[in-house]
Amino acid sequence: GWACWKTYVGRREMDSNRANAMELLGFALHWNGKSEAALRVFEAVLAWSLKYNRADEETIIGSKCNIAGCLTELGRQDEALALTRSIYDRGVVVRGASHERTIACGTNHAISLIDLKRWDEATTFLNEVLPVARRSLGANHNQTLRLGQSLAAALNSNPECTRDDLRLNQRRSGLRRDPLLSQRRRRRCRRRDHLARRGAEAAAGLRPHASGHASR
Repeated sequence: GWACWKTYVGRREMDSNRANAMELLGFALHWNGKSEAALRVFEAVLAWSLKYNRADEETIIGSKCNIAGCLTELGRQDEALALTRSIYDRGVVVRGASHERTIACGTNHAISLIDLKRWDEATTFLNEVLPVARRSLGANHNQTLRLGQSLAAALNSNPECTRDDLRLNQRRSGLRRDPLLSQRRRRRCRRRDHLARRGAEAAAGLRPHASGHASR
C-alpha cells in the first residue's frame, strides 16, 4: 500500500493513477486493522472523485461503501447506517433495484440495521429486497442467500417475534424454513404465544377449568 502510494504521490492531483494508489493504501490500512487511518484515506478518495470524477457514479458509490465499512469497524454504527441507506438508494437510481450490486448494497444496509438491533426495520426492508433478488438473481444466488440469512438473523434476534411473524415472513420471502430459525427460537415463540393466550383468557374472565367450579 505505502509503496504504491509513494510511487504515485508525486503525480498531479487530478491524475487518476494517484487516486487509485491512494485507494490501495486505504485497503492496506483497513486490512491491517488500522480503520481510523483507512477512513481518512477513503474520505480523501471520495473527495477526489467528487472533484475530478463526479460523472463516475460507480466509483463514488464504491468509495462510500469503503467509508461505511470503516465506520462499522470503528463502532460508529449510526453513521454507517445513514451511509448504507444513501448508498442503496443511490444504487437504485443509478443501476436499478434488481442489479446485483444494488442488492449487495441492500444486504449491507440490512446488516447495519441488525447491528443496531432495529430488527423490525430490517425485517421490513429485507421483505422488500429479497423478492427482487429472487426474481432477478435466482433463489440460489449468493446475494439472495445472504439476504435470506440476514432475514433469519433479524427474526431470530428479535425478542418480540412470534410464530405468526415467522410464518408470515416465511411466506413473504418465499424461503423454506431456515435452519438459523432454531428450535429454541420456535419454542420461545410457542411459549410467548401460549402466555399471550392465557393473558387474553384471564382478561376476558375465561380462565381454564372455571366452568367445572361454576355450578357450586
